[in-house]
Amino acid sequence: EKKTPHPVETVDAFRRFCKSNKIKHRVSDKFNEKHLKSGQLYMVIKDSELVEIIKAGLKQGFQLGKDFGVISYNDTPMKEIVEGGITVISTDFKKMGELAAEFVLNKQKLQEILPTSLIIRNSL
Repeated sequence: EKKTPHPVETVDAFRRFCKSNKIKHRVSDKFNEKHLKSGQLYMVIKDSELVEIIKAGLKQGFQLGKDFGVISYNDTPMKEIVEGGITVISTDFKKMGELAAEFVLNKQKLQEILPTSLIIRNSL
């Protein structure tokens, strides 16, 4: 498989999840609109990739959430409204900010795994 610019840990976790759940998958370093197919789910990390996939789907006459699905990484207010809402896997950014402030104030190293949640919206 091709290399990807995404964090190794994220890609490894994705591959482990797919393997343990017997989900056919492919990791790609760049989206190619020729590969967009009806009935497929695309997981994207970068917002620029999200835009490319949505545009390619619209160009082919597909409806997001019906003809193809998208899961994005890290929630933003924009993802709540784009195309009726984009499903995301996201961490607790408020907690992350609190921990960052604690680190700055106390000068103590922190290593904490933050909870991650799946927010299901209309892109599935």
